[in-house]
Amino acid sequence: MRICTRPEAVGGEPGWTKAKMKDCRCVKPMLVGQFEFLEWTGDSHLRHSKFIALREDKNARDVRLE
Repeated sequence: MRICTRPEAVGGEPGWTKAKMKDCRCVKPMLVGQFEFLEWTGDSHLRHSKFIALREDKNARDVRLE
């Protein structure tokens, strides 16, 4: 089983087929992680990211892109 986002949510990634989508499951965020990173790329990915810790003081529903 693959855990992934819907292709239309990320701009329709190439190579997605109906057969591949049958293997995917939608997930709900439950944990909040703290990361260090160098920068955001042009397509909204983190460059040179490093996991720091899990955050217990924040709810996953309250986290927004800065």
